[in-house]
Amino acid sequence: MKEWALAAEDQRQSTFEEKPKDAWPHIMLGAYLREAGRLDESLEALRAAMQFDEDGPGSGPGMAVHYHTARTLHEMGRYSDAIEAMTSGIPKQPDYGYALYQRALSYEALGDRVQAKRDFFRAAELVPKEGYEPKVAAKLIEYGFTVKVNPE
Repeated sequence: MKEWALAAEDQRQSTFEEKPKDAWPHIMLGAYLREAGRLDESLEALRAAMQFDEDGPGSGPGMAVHYHTARTLHEMGRYSDAIEAMTSGIPKQPDYGYALYQRALSYEALGDRVQAKRDFFRAAELVPKEGYEPKVAAKLIEYGFTVKVNPE
């Protein structure tokens, strides 16, 4: 229904009722807040998610935390910070094409089309089985890559 502000408030209430055992409640809150245009609050929720170890003690946050942090930073116009956040997450899940796609968008926003194309190329190699949604596929096609499109 894309009622992001309402979803964010519901998510915030659920995190107050029971202390989260993993990063996901914070990740979802960060995503909802980003979609609602509340970027500073989104970043704050995602910082809370950074405290969780995804793969056991000392492993640090997983790809999802880095991915959503990078998306929020990108929307804030903090492209270098977004690249840094995504670069930290990629080793956690190197076969996640959306991470490379997102980092490429930040490189592109900084005017570094060479690095953007490298990441878009790798993202094009990692197309999900169902294909990329049209917006992602269109950007990859713009850079000369052929990808499967998921018609949604």
